[in-house]
Amino acid sequence: MPRSSILIALVSVATMGVSAPSFAQEITDCDRLAAGPADGDRIAEGVEQPDMDVEAAQAACLAAVAADPQNPRLLFQLGRAYDAAGEEALAIDWYRKAAALDYPAAFTNIGYQYEYGFGVPLDLVEAARWYRQAADLGDPTGTANLGSFHEFGKGVDRDLQEAARLYRIAADAGEALGLHNLGVFYFYGTVVDQDYGEARRLFEAAAALGRADAMSKLGYIYDEALGVEEDNVKAAGLYRAAAEGGDRVAMYNLALLHEVGEGVEEDLGEALAWFRKAADAGYRDAYNAVGLYYANGDVVDEDADEAARWYLLGAEAGDPWAMKNLGDLLTLGDGDAADLATGFDWTRKSAEAGLAEARTRLGVLYLEGIGTAQDDAAALGWFKAAAEDAEPVGMNNYGLMLQTGRGVAADPAQGFKWILAAAEAGNPDAMANAGQAYEKGFGVAVDMAEARSWMEKAAEAGDAFAAAWLAEHPG
Repeated sequence: MPRSSILIALVSVATMGVSAPSFAQEITDCDRLAAGPADGDRIAEGVEQPDMDVEAAQAACLAAVAADPQNPRLLFQLGRAYDAAGEEALAIDWYRKAAALDYPAAFTNIGYQYEYGFGVPLDLVEAARWYRQAADLGDPTGTANLGSFHEFGKGVDRDLQEAARLYRIAADAGEALGLHNLGVFYFYGTVVDQDYGEARRLFEAAAALGRADAMSKLGYIYDEALGVEEDNVKAAGLYRAAAEGGDRVAMYNLALLHEVGEGVEEDLGEALAWFRKAADAGYRDAYNAVGLYYANGDVVDEDADEAARWYLLGAEAGDPWAMKNLGDLLTLGDGDAADLATGFDWTRKSAEAGLAEARTRLGVLYLEGIGTAQDDAAALGWFKAAAEDAEPVGMNNYGLMLQTGRGVAADPAQGFKWILAAAEAGNPDAMANAGQAYEKGFGVAVDMAEARSWMEKAAEAGDAFAAAWLAEHPG
């Protein structure tokens, strides 16, 4: 059984109950083979359950318990040996015997069994009750797990202050989850003042204890220069260590560094490999990233069907970009790749999820009647929503509809303001439209110098209309 549940959190101070006696007796084979690394009362180094020699541990602990049947440490370790073998019902029986003798770690493991329904019915309230008893006895892992329950309102009322207090206690005891989650609270400024330096200190301590998620967050701190100088080489090293430890966010971020060659060699093949690993690990944004490789034919052969398959995985996982890209593929493709109605639906879902670029695209679909009935008013509404999010194409399109009075009473001056904003944001079409507005006095006073200036900028940005205009209007 893993040592703790997964989470994130923050601050305060307090003292829990008094820890149980350490039971410092002669080390047995049961201790060597089945002690828990997170057990503060262990007398041997401890072994993680996936690394346990199950048969040897069970035999050694059965013999040790037979010789010393009231030693709760040995009872607990026998439970771990059964737990590692997947014999969860037997495991919890032995955990209960150890808990009856007030062995702190046993309460934590019973709480975990109830949290995930291992050997008992899943019951978050009961899990919280066992974690509370573990915390009262001073078990750091049980304390951190109870903190997570308060952070997310699992089996108890959501209480970030209490979560912070519990994380602080666990962190002060050197518990990895408490260190990580308290670091997250400092990183985001949850309940405490945001402090990247303190977050980094806590993540470093958690990373030293092997937490891949803490390594990943440290990488991000150096990648984004949050309270430190930017160091992409260090970020890449931390991402790699975290990725090799199974952290899917680190896999994704390492792929991004390989795409642009920051801190590592630029290598699209390596980037795609890490995106795939992140996707295989269930990281939502990675599906879209893999889909883009197939859509663009980078490293792999261009394959619209394969791109659509990856986009669909991301879209179904709730990624607005994957929804939009799937919608684009289906509404812009031809042959088997075209499915206008389905494409419209995915574009709409992306727009409703708040993606500004999707709002613009949805406006285009309504404007042109692609996958839906043509509707100027709906197009105008979606362009306006995108424009208010400062999306350049949306600003330009909204401005054009206002200028021309399509779907709304004409307002050339207001339309020009939106077009100019889009031009200043770098949109080539808007630059050309701004040039035309200055040339013809459409919503603004005629100014041929400004018209030429914007046409030159548009032409430099690759706008063919502006290049033709400049050829027809030599300076």
